[in-house]
Amino acid sequence: MSRQTIAGKQLEVVIDSLGAALVSLRWRPDDTELAIGPDAFQDGAAGLHVGSVLGRFSRVVRDGRFAIDGRVHQLSQNEGSHHLHGGFIGFSRRRWRIQEHGSEHLVLGLTSFDGEEGYPGTLVVTAGFRVAGPTLVTWFEAQTDAPTLCALSQHPFLNLSDDLDIDNHSLRMAVRGRLTQDAAFLPAGTLSAEDSWFDAWTVLGPRRIDDFFVPATIPWQVKTRGPTGLTLAITSDQPGIAIYTGDHLPFPRRGICIQSSAWPDAPNLPGVPSSILRPGQHYRSRTSYTVRRPPWSSS
Repeated sequence: MSRQTIAGKQLEVVIDSLGAALVSLRWRPDDTELAIGPDAFQDGAAGLHVGSVLGRFSRVVRDGRFAIDGRVHQLSQNEGSHHLHGGFIGFSRRRWRIQEHGSEHLVLGLTSFDGEEGYPGTLVVTAGFRVAGPTLVTWFEAQTDAPTLCALSQHPFLNLSDDLDIDNHSLRMAVRGRLTQDAAFLPAGTLSAEDSWFDAWTVLGPRRIDDFFVPATIPWQVKTRGPTGLTLAITSDQPGIAIYTGDHLPFPRRGICIQSSAWPDAPNLPGVPSSILRPGQHYRSRTSYTVRRPPWSSS
């Protein structure tokens, strides 16, 4: 079976070994499905990375080029002239192997060999999932045998209601600002504090979002709330927040993607958190998803 279930009294989670994708995140007390998984898009999900793990680098790299220690590396160019989400066959399209599977936890592994999609070095990766009460804890670890680029991210789409869109959802987060981007979603180099960007609960309505936000603090927390008051708090130690309202999916706005992320084009931007991993270093990241229901969802 390619799909594995982990569950506690409050959460049931289904992970597909193809792409280590989050297929289902079910709140058991109300039997409410919180995730829009790849099944919702049938055959159209293959190129959408719905719910999957993105890597080696989960964002865009300008012209697919970056340098480490003066040596320039050319990655595959799968998004026009740029490199996106790990390339043509990134981690979202790989079959992960099961390393551990208990009733409440799952650990998957993957090896990405030197030269895949143009990346230097062989990277050994672990993705973990654990249910703890009302929380799904996810984590990534990686090690390399040569300096390389590494920034992994889950790409979940969330909907906390039975509605066919997320327009009645609200969002709240504290950020320094939104990174301005060009048409290819490459950084333009400045932060915009426009509208204070959801520093209080704000109803999404028809607002279209496909942006990268710089958090006010690390770890950061983003909360989304459905029309019934059910709330999901996403907490992460990653340097950025990518939010996408799914306007260009085959079924637009079915879910909101709240992605813990590295900065886009990080290896080519001076002064931003590094995404370079070297031999002897241990890449680690952690993101959790905690469900709260009324009356505890008001703050």
